[in-house]
Amino acid sequence: MKRAALLTALCLVSMSSMAANAAGFDGRWSVSVVNRSGTCDSYRWNVGIARGKVTDIEGQTGSAAGGIAGNGAVSIRLTNGSDVLTASGRASGPSAFGSWASPTRGCKGTWTANKI
Repeated sequence: MKRAALLTALCLVSMSSMAANAAGFDGRWSVSVVNRSGTCDSYRWNVGIARGKVTDIEGQTGSAAGGIAGNGAVSIRLTNGSDVLTASGRASGPSAFGSWASPTRGCKGTWTANKI
C-alpha cells in the first residue's frame, strides 16, 4: 500500500513539473509558415499558448489541438473543414522551428516562431 501511494505521489509531482515546464512557453508567438512543396500559400500567424496548449490562432476559423511540451517538443494539429495541417518541431526559450504538412492539400514546408 505504501509503495502504491509513493508511486502515485511521484507521478503527480512529475506531471505537475511537466505542466510547470510547459508554462514557460506560454504567451503569444509569431509563427511564419513557409510552403516548400505543393500549392499552399505561406503565412504569418500569431498563436496563443496557455499551460502548454494552443488556445487560439489569429485569423483562423478552424480548430487547433496540441501545443508545446515542457521539454520543448511541439506537436500541433489544425483543422478547418476537411483541411488538415500537422506541425512538429522544437521550442527553446523564445524561439521555435520545425516542419509541417497538409496531406489534404498535398503541401509541406517549414515553420519558425518567436515569442512576442
